Amino acid sequence: MRCQLKWYNIICRKSPTLDEYRIHNAVVASMNEMFNMQSVKQLVEESITEALADEAPQMSIPMIESQLRRLQERQQELFRLAFDAGAECTDYDEEIQQVNLEKTRLLQQKAELEHFGATAQEFDQRLSQITEVLTEASGAITDFDDVSVRQLVSNIKVIDKERLMIRFKDGSEIEQTLP
Repeated sequence: MRCQLKWYNIICRKSPTLDEYRIHNAVVASMNEMFNMQSVKQLVEESITEALADEAPQMSIPMIESQLRRLQERQQELFRLAFDAGAECTDYDEEIQQVNLEKTRLLQQKAELEHFGATAQEFDQRLSQITEVLTEASGAITDFDDVSVRQLVSNIKVIDKERLMIRFKDGSEIEQTLP
């Protein structure tokens, strides 16, 4: 035992002595900071994902319906021309196919817009949820809990007598000033 104390005195002679209460407060503060960062990060990622999903340029439903009517008229005109030209005529096949593809695309876009109109209420609800989570994220852990710390914290490194580096098991690190 005496040998171990001698070794400790040689290596740790300049190490600061820290009050356990201050360490606990620093760990609680860093856990709160980590939870807030993760909540905000997750919300930002979700918002960006949703924004990018809705980024495609879209027209209004009346504009789409107008284009669909014009395409329908053009399709009927092409059918008449193809019928008049006879069964062996393939001159209009490619344009008929292009008109059909454009109609399909516009019908899908119209369905998306109609769905978007139906989900406007869902958007408002999602915005309320984000606001609520941000409000709750400011609710802080107030007491040191040894079990939670053991589950979340990988290690604590003393930088100096006023600062700690707290490393969490997910790999993130937070430098925390002792209160």
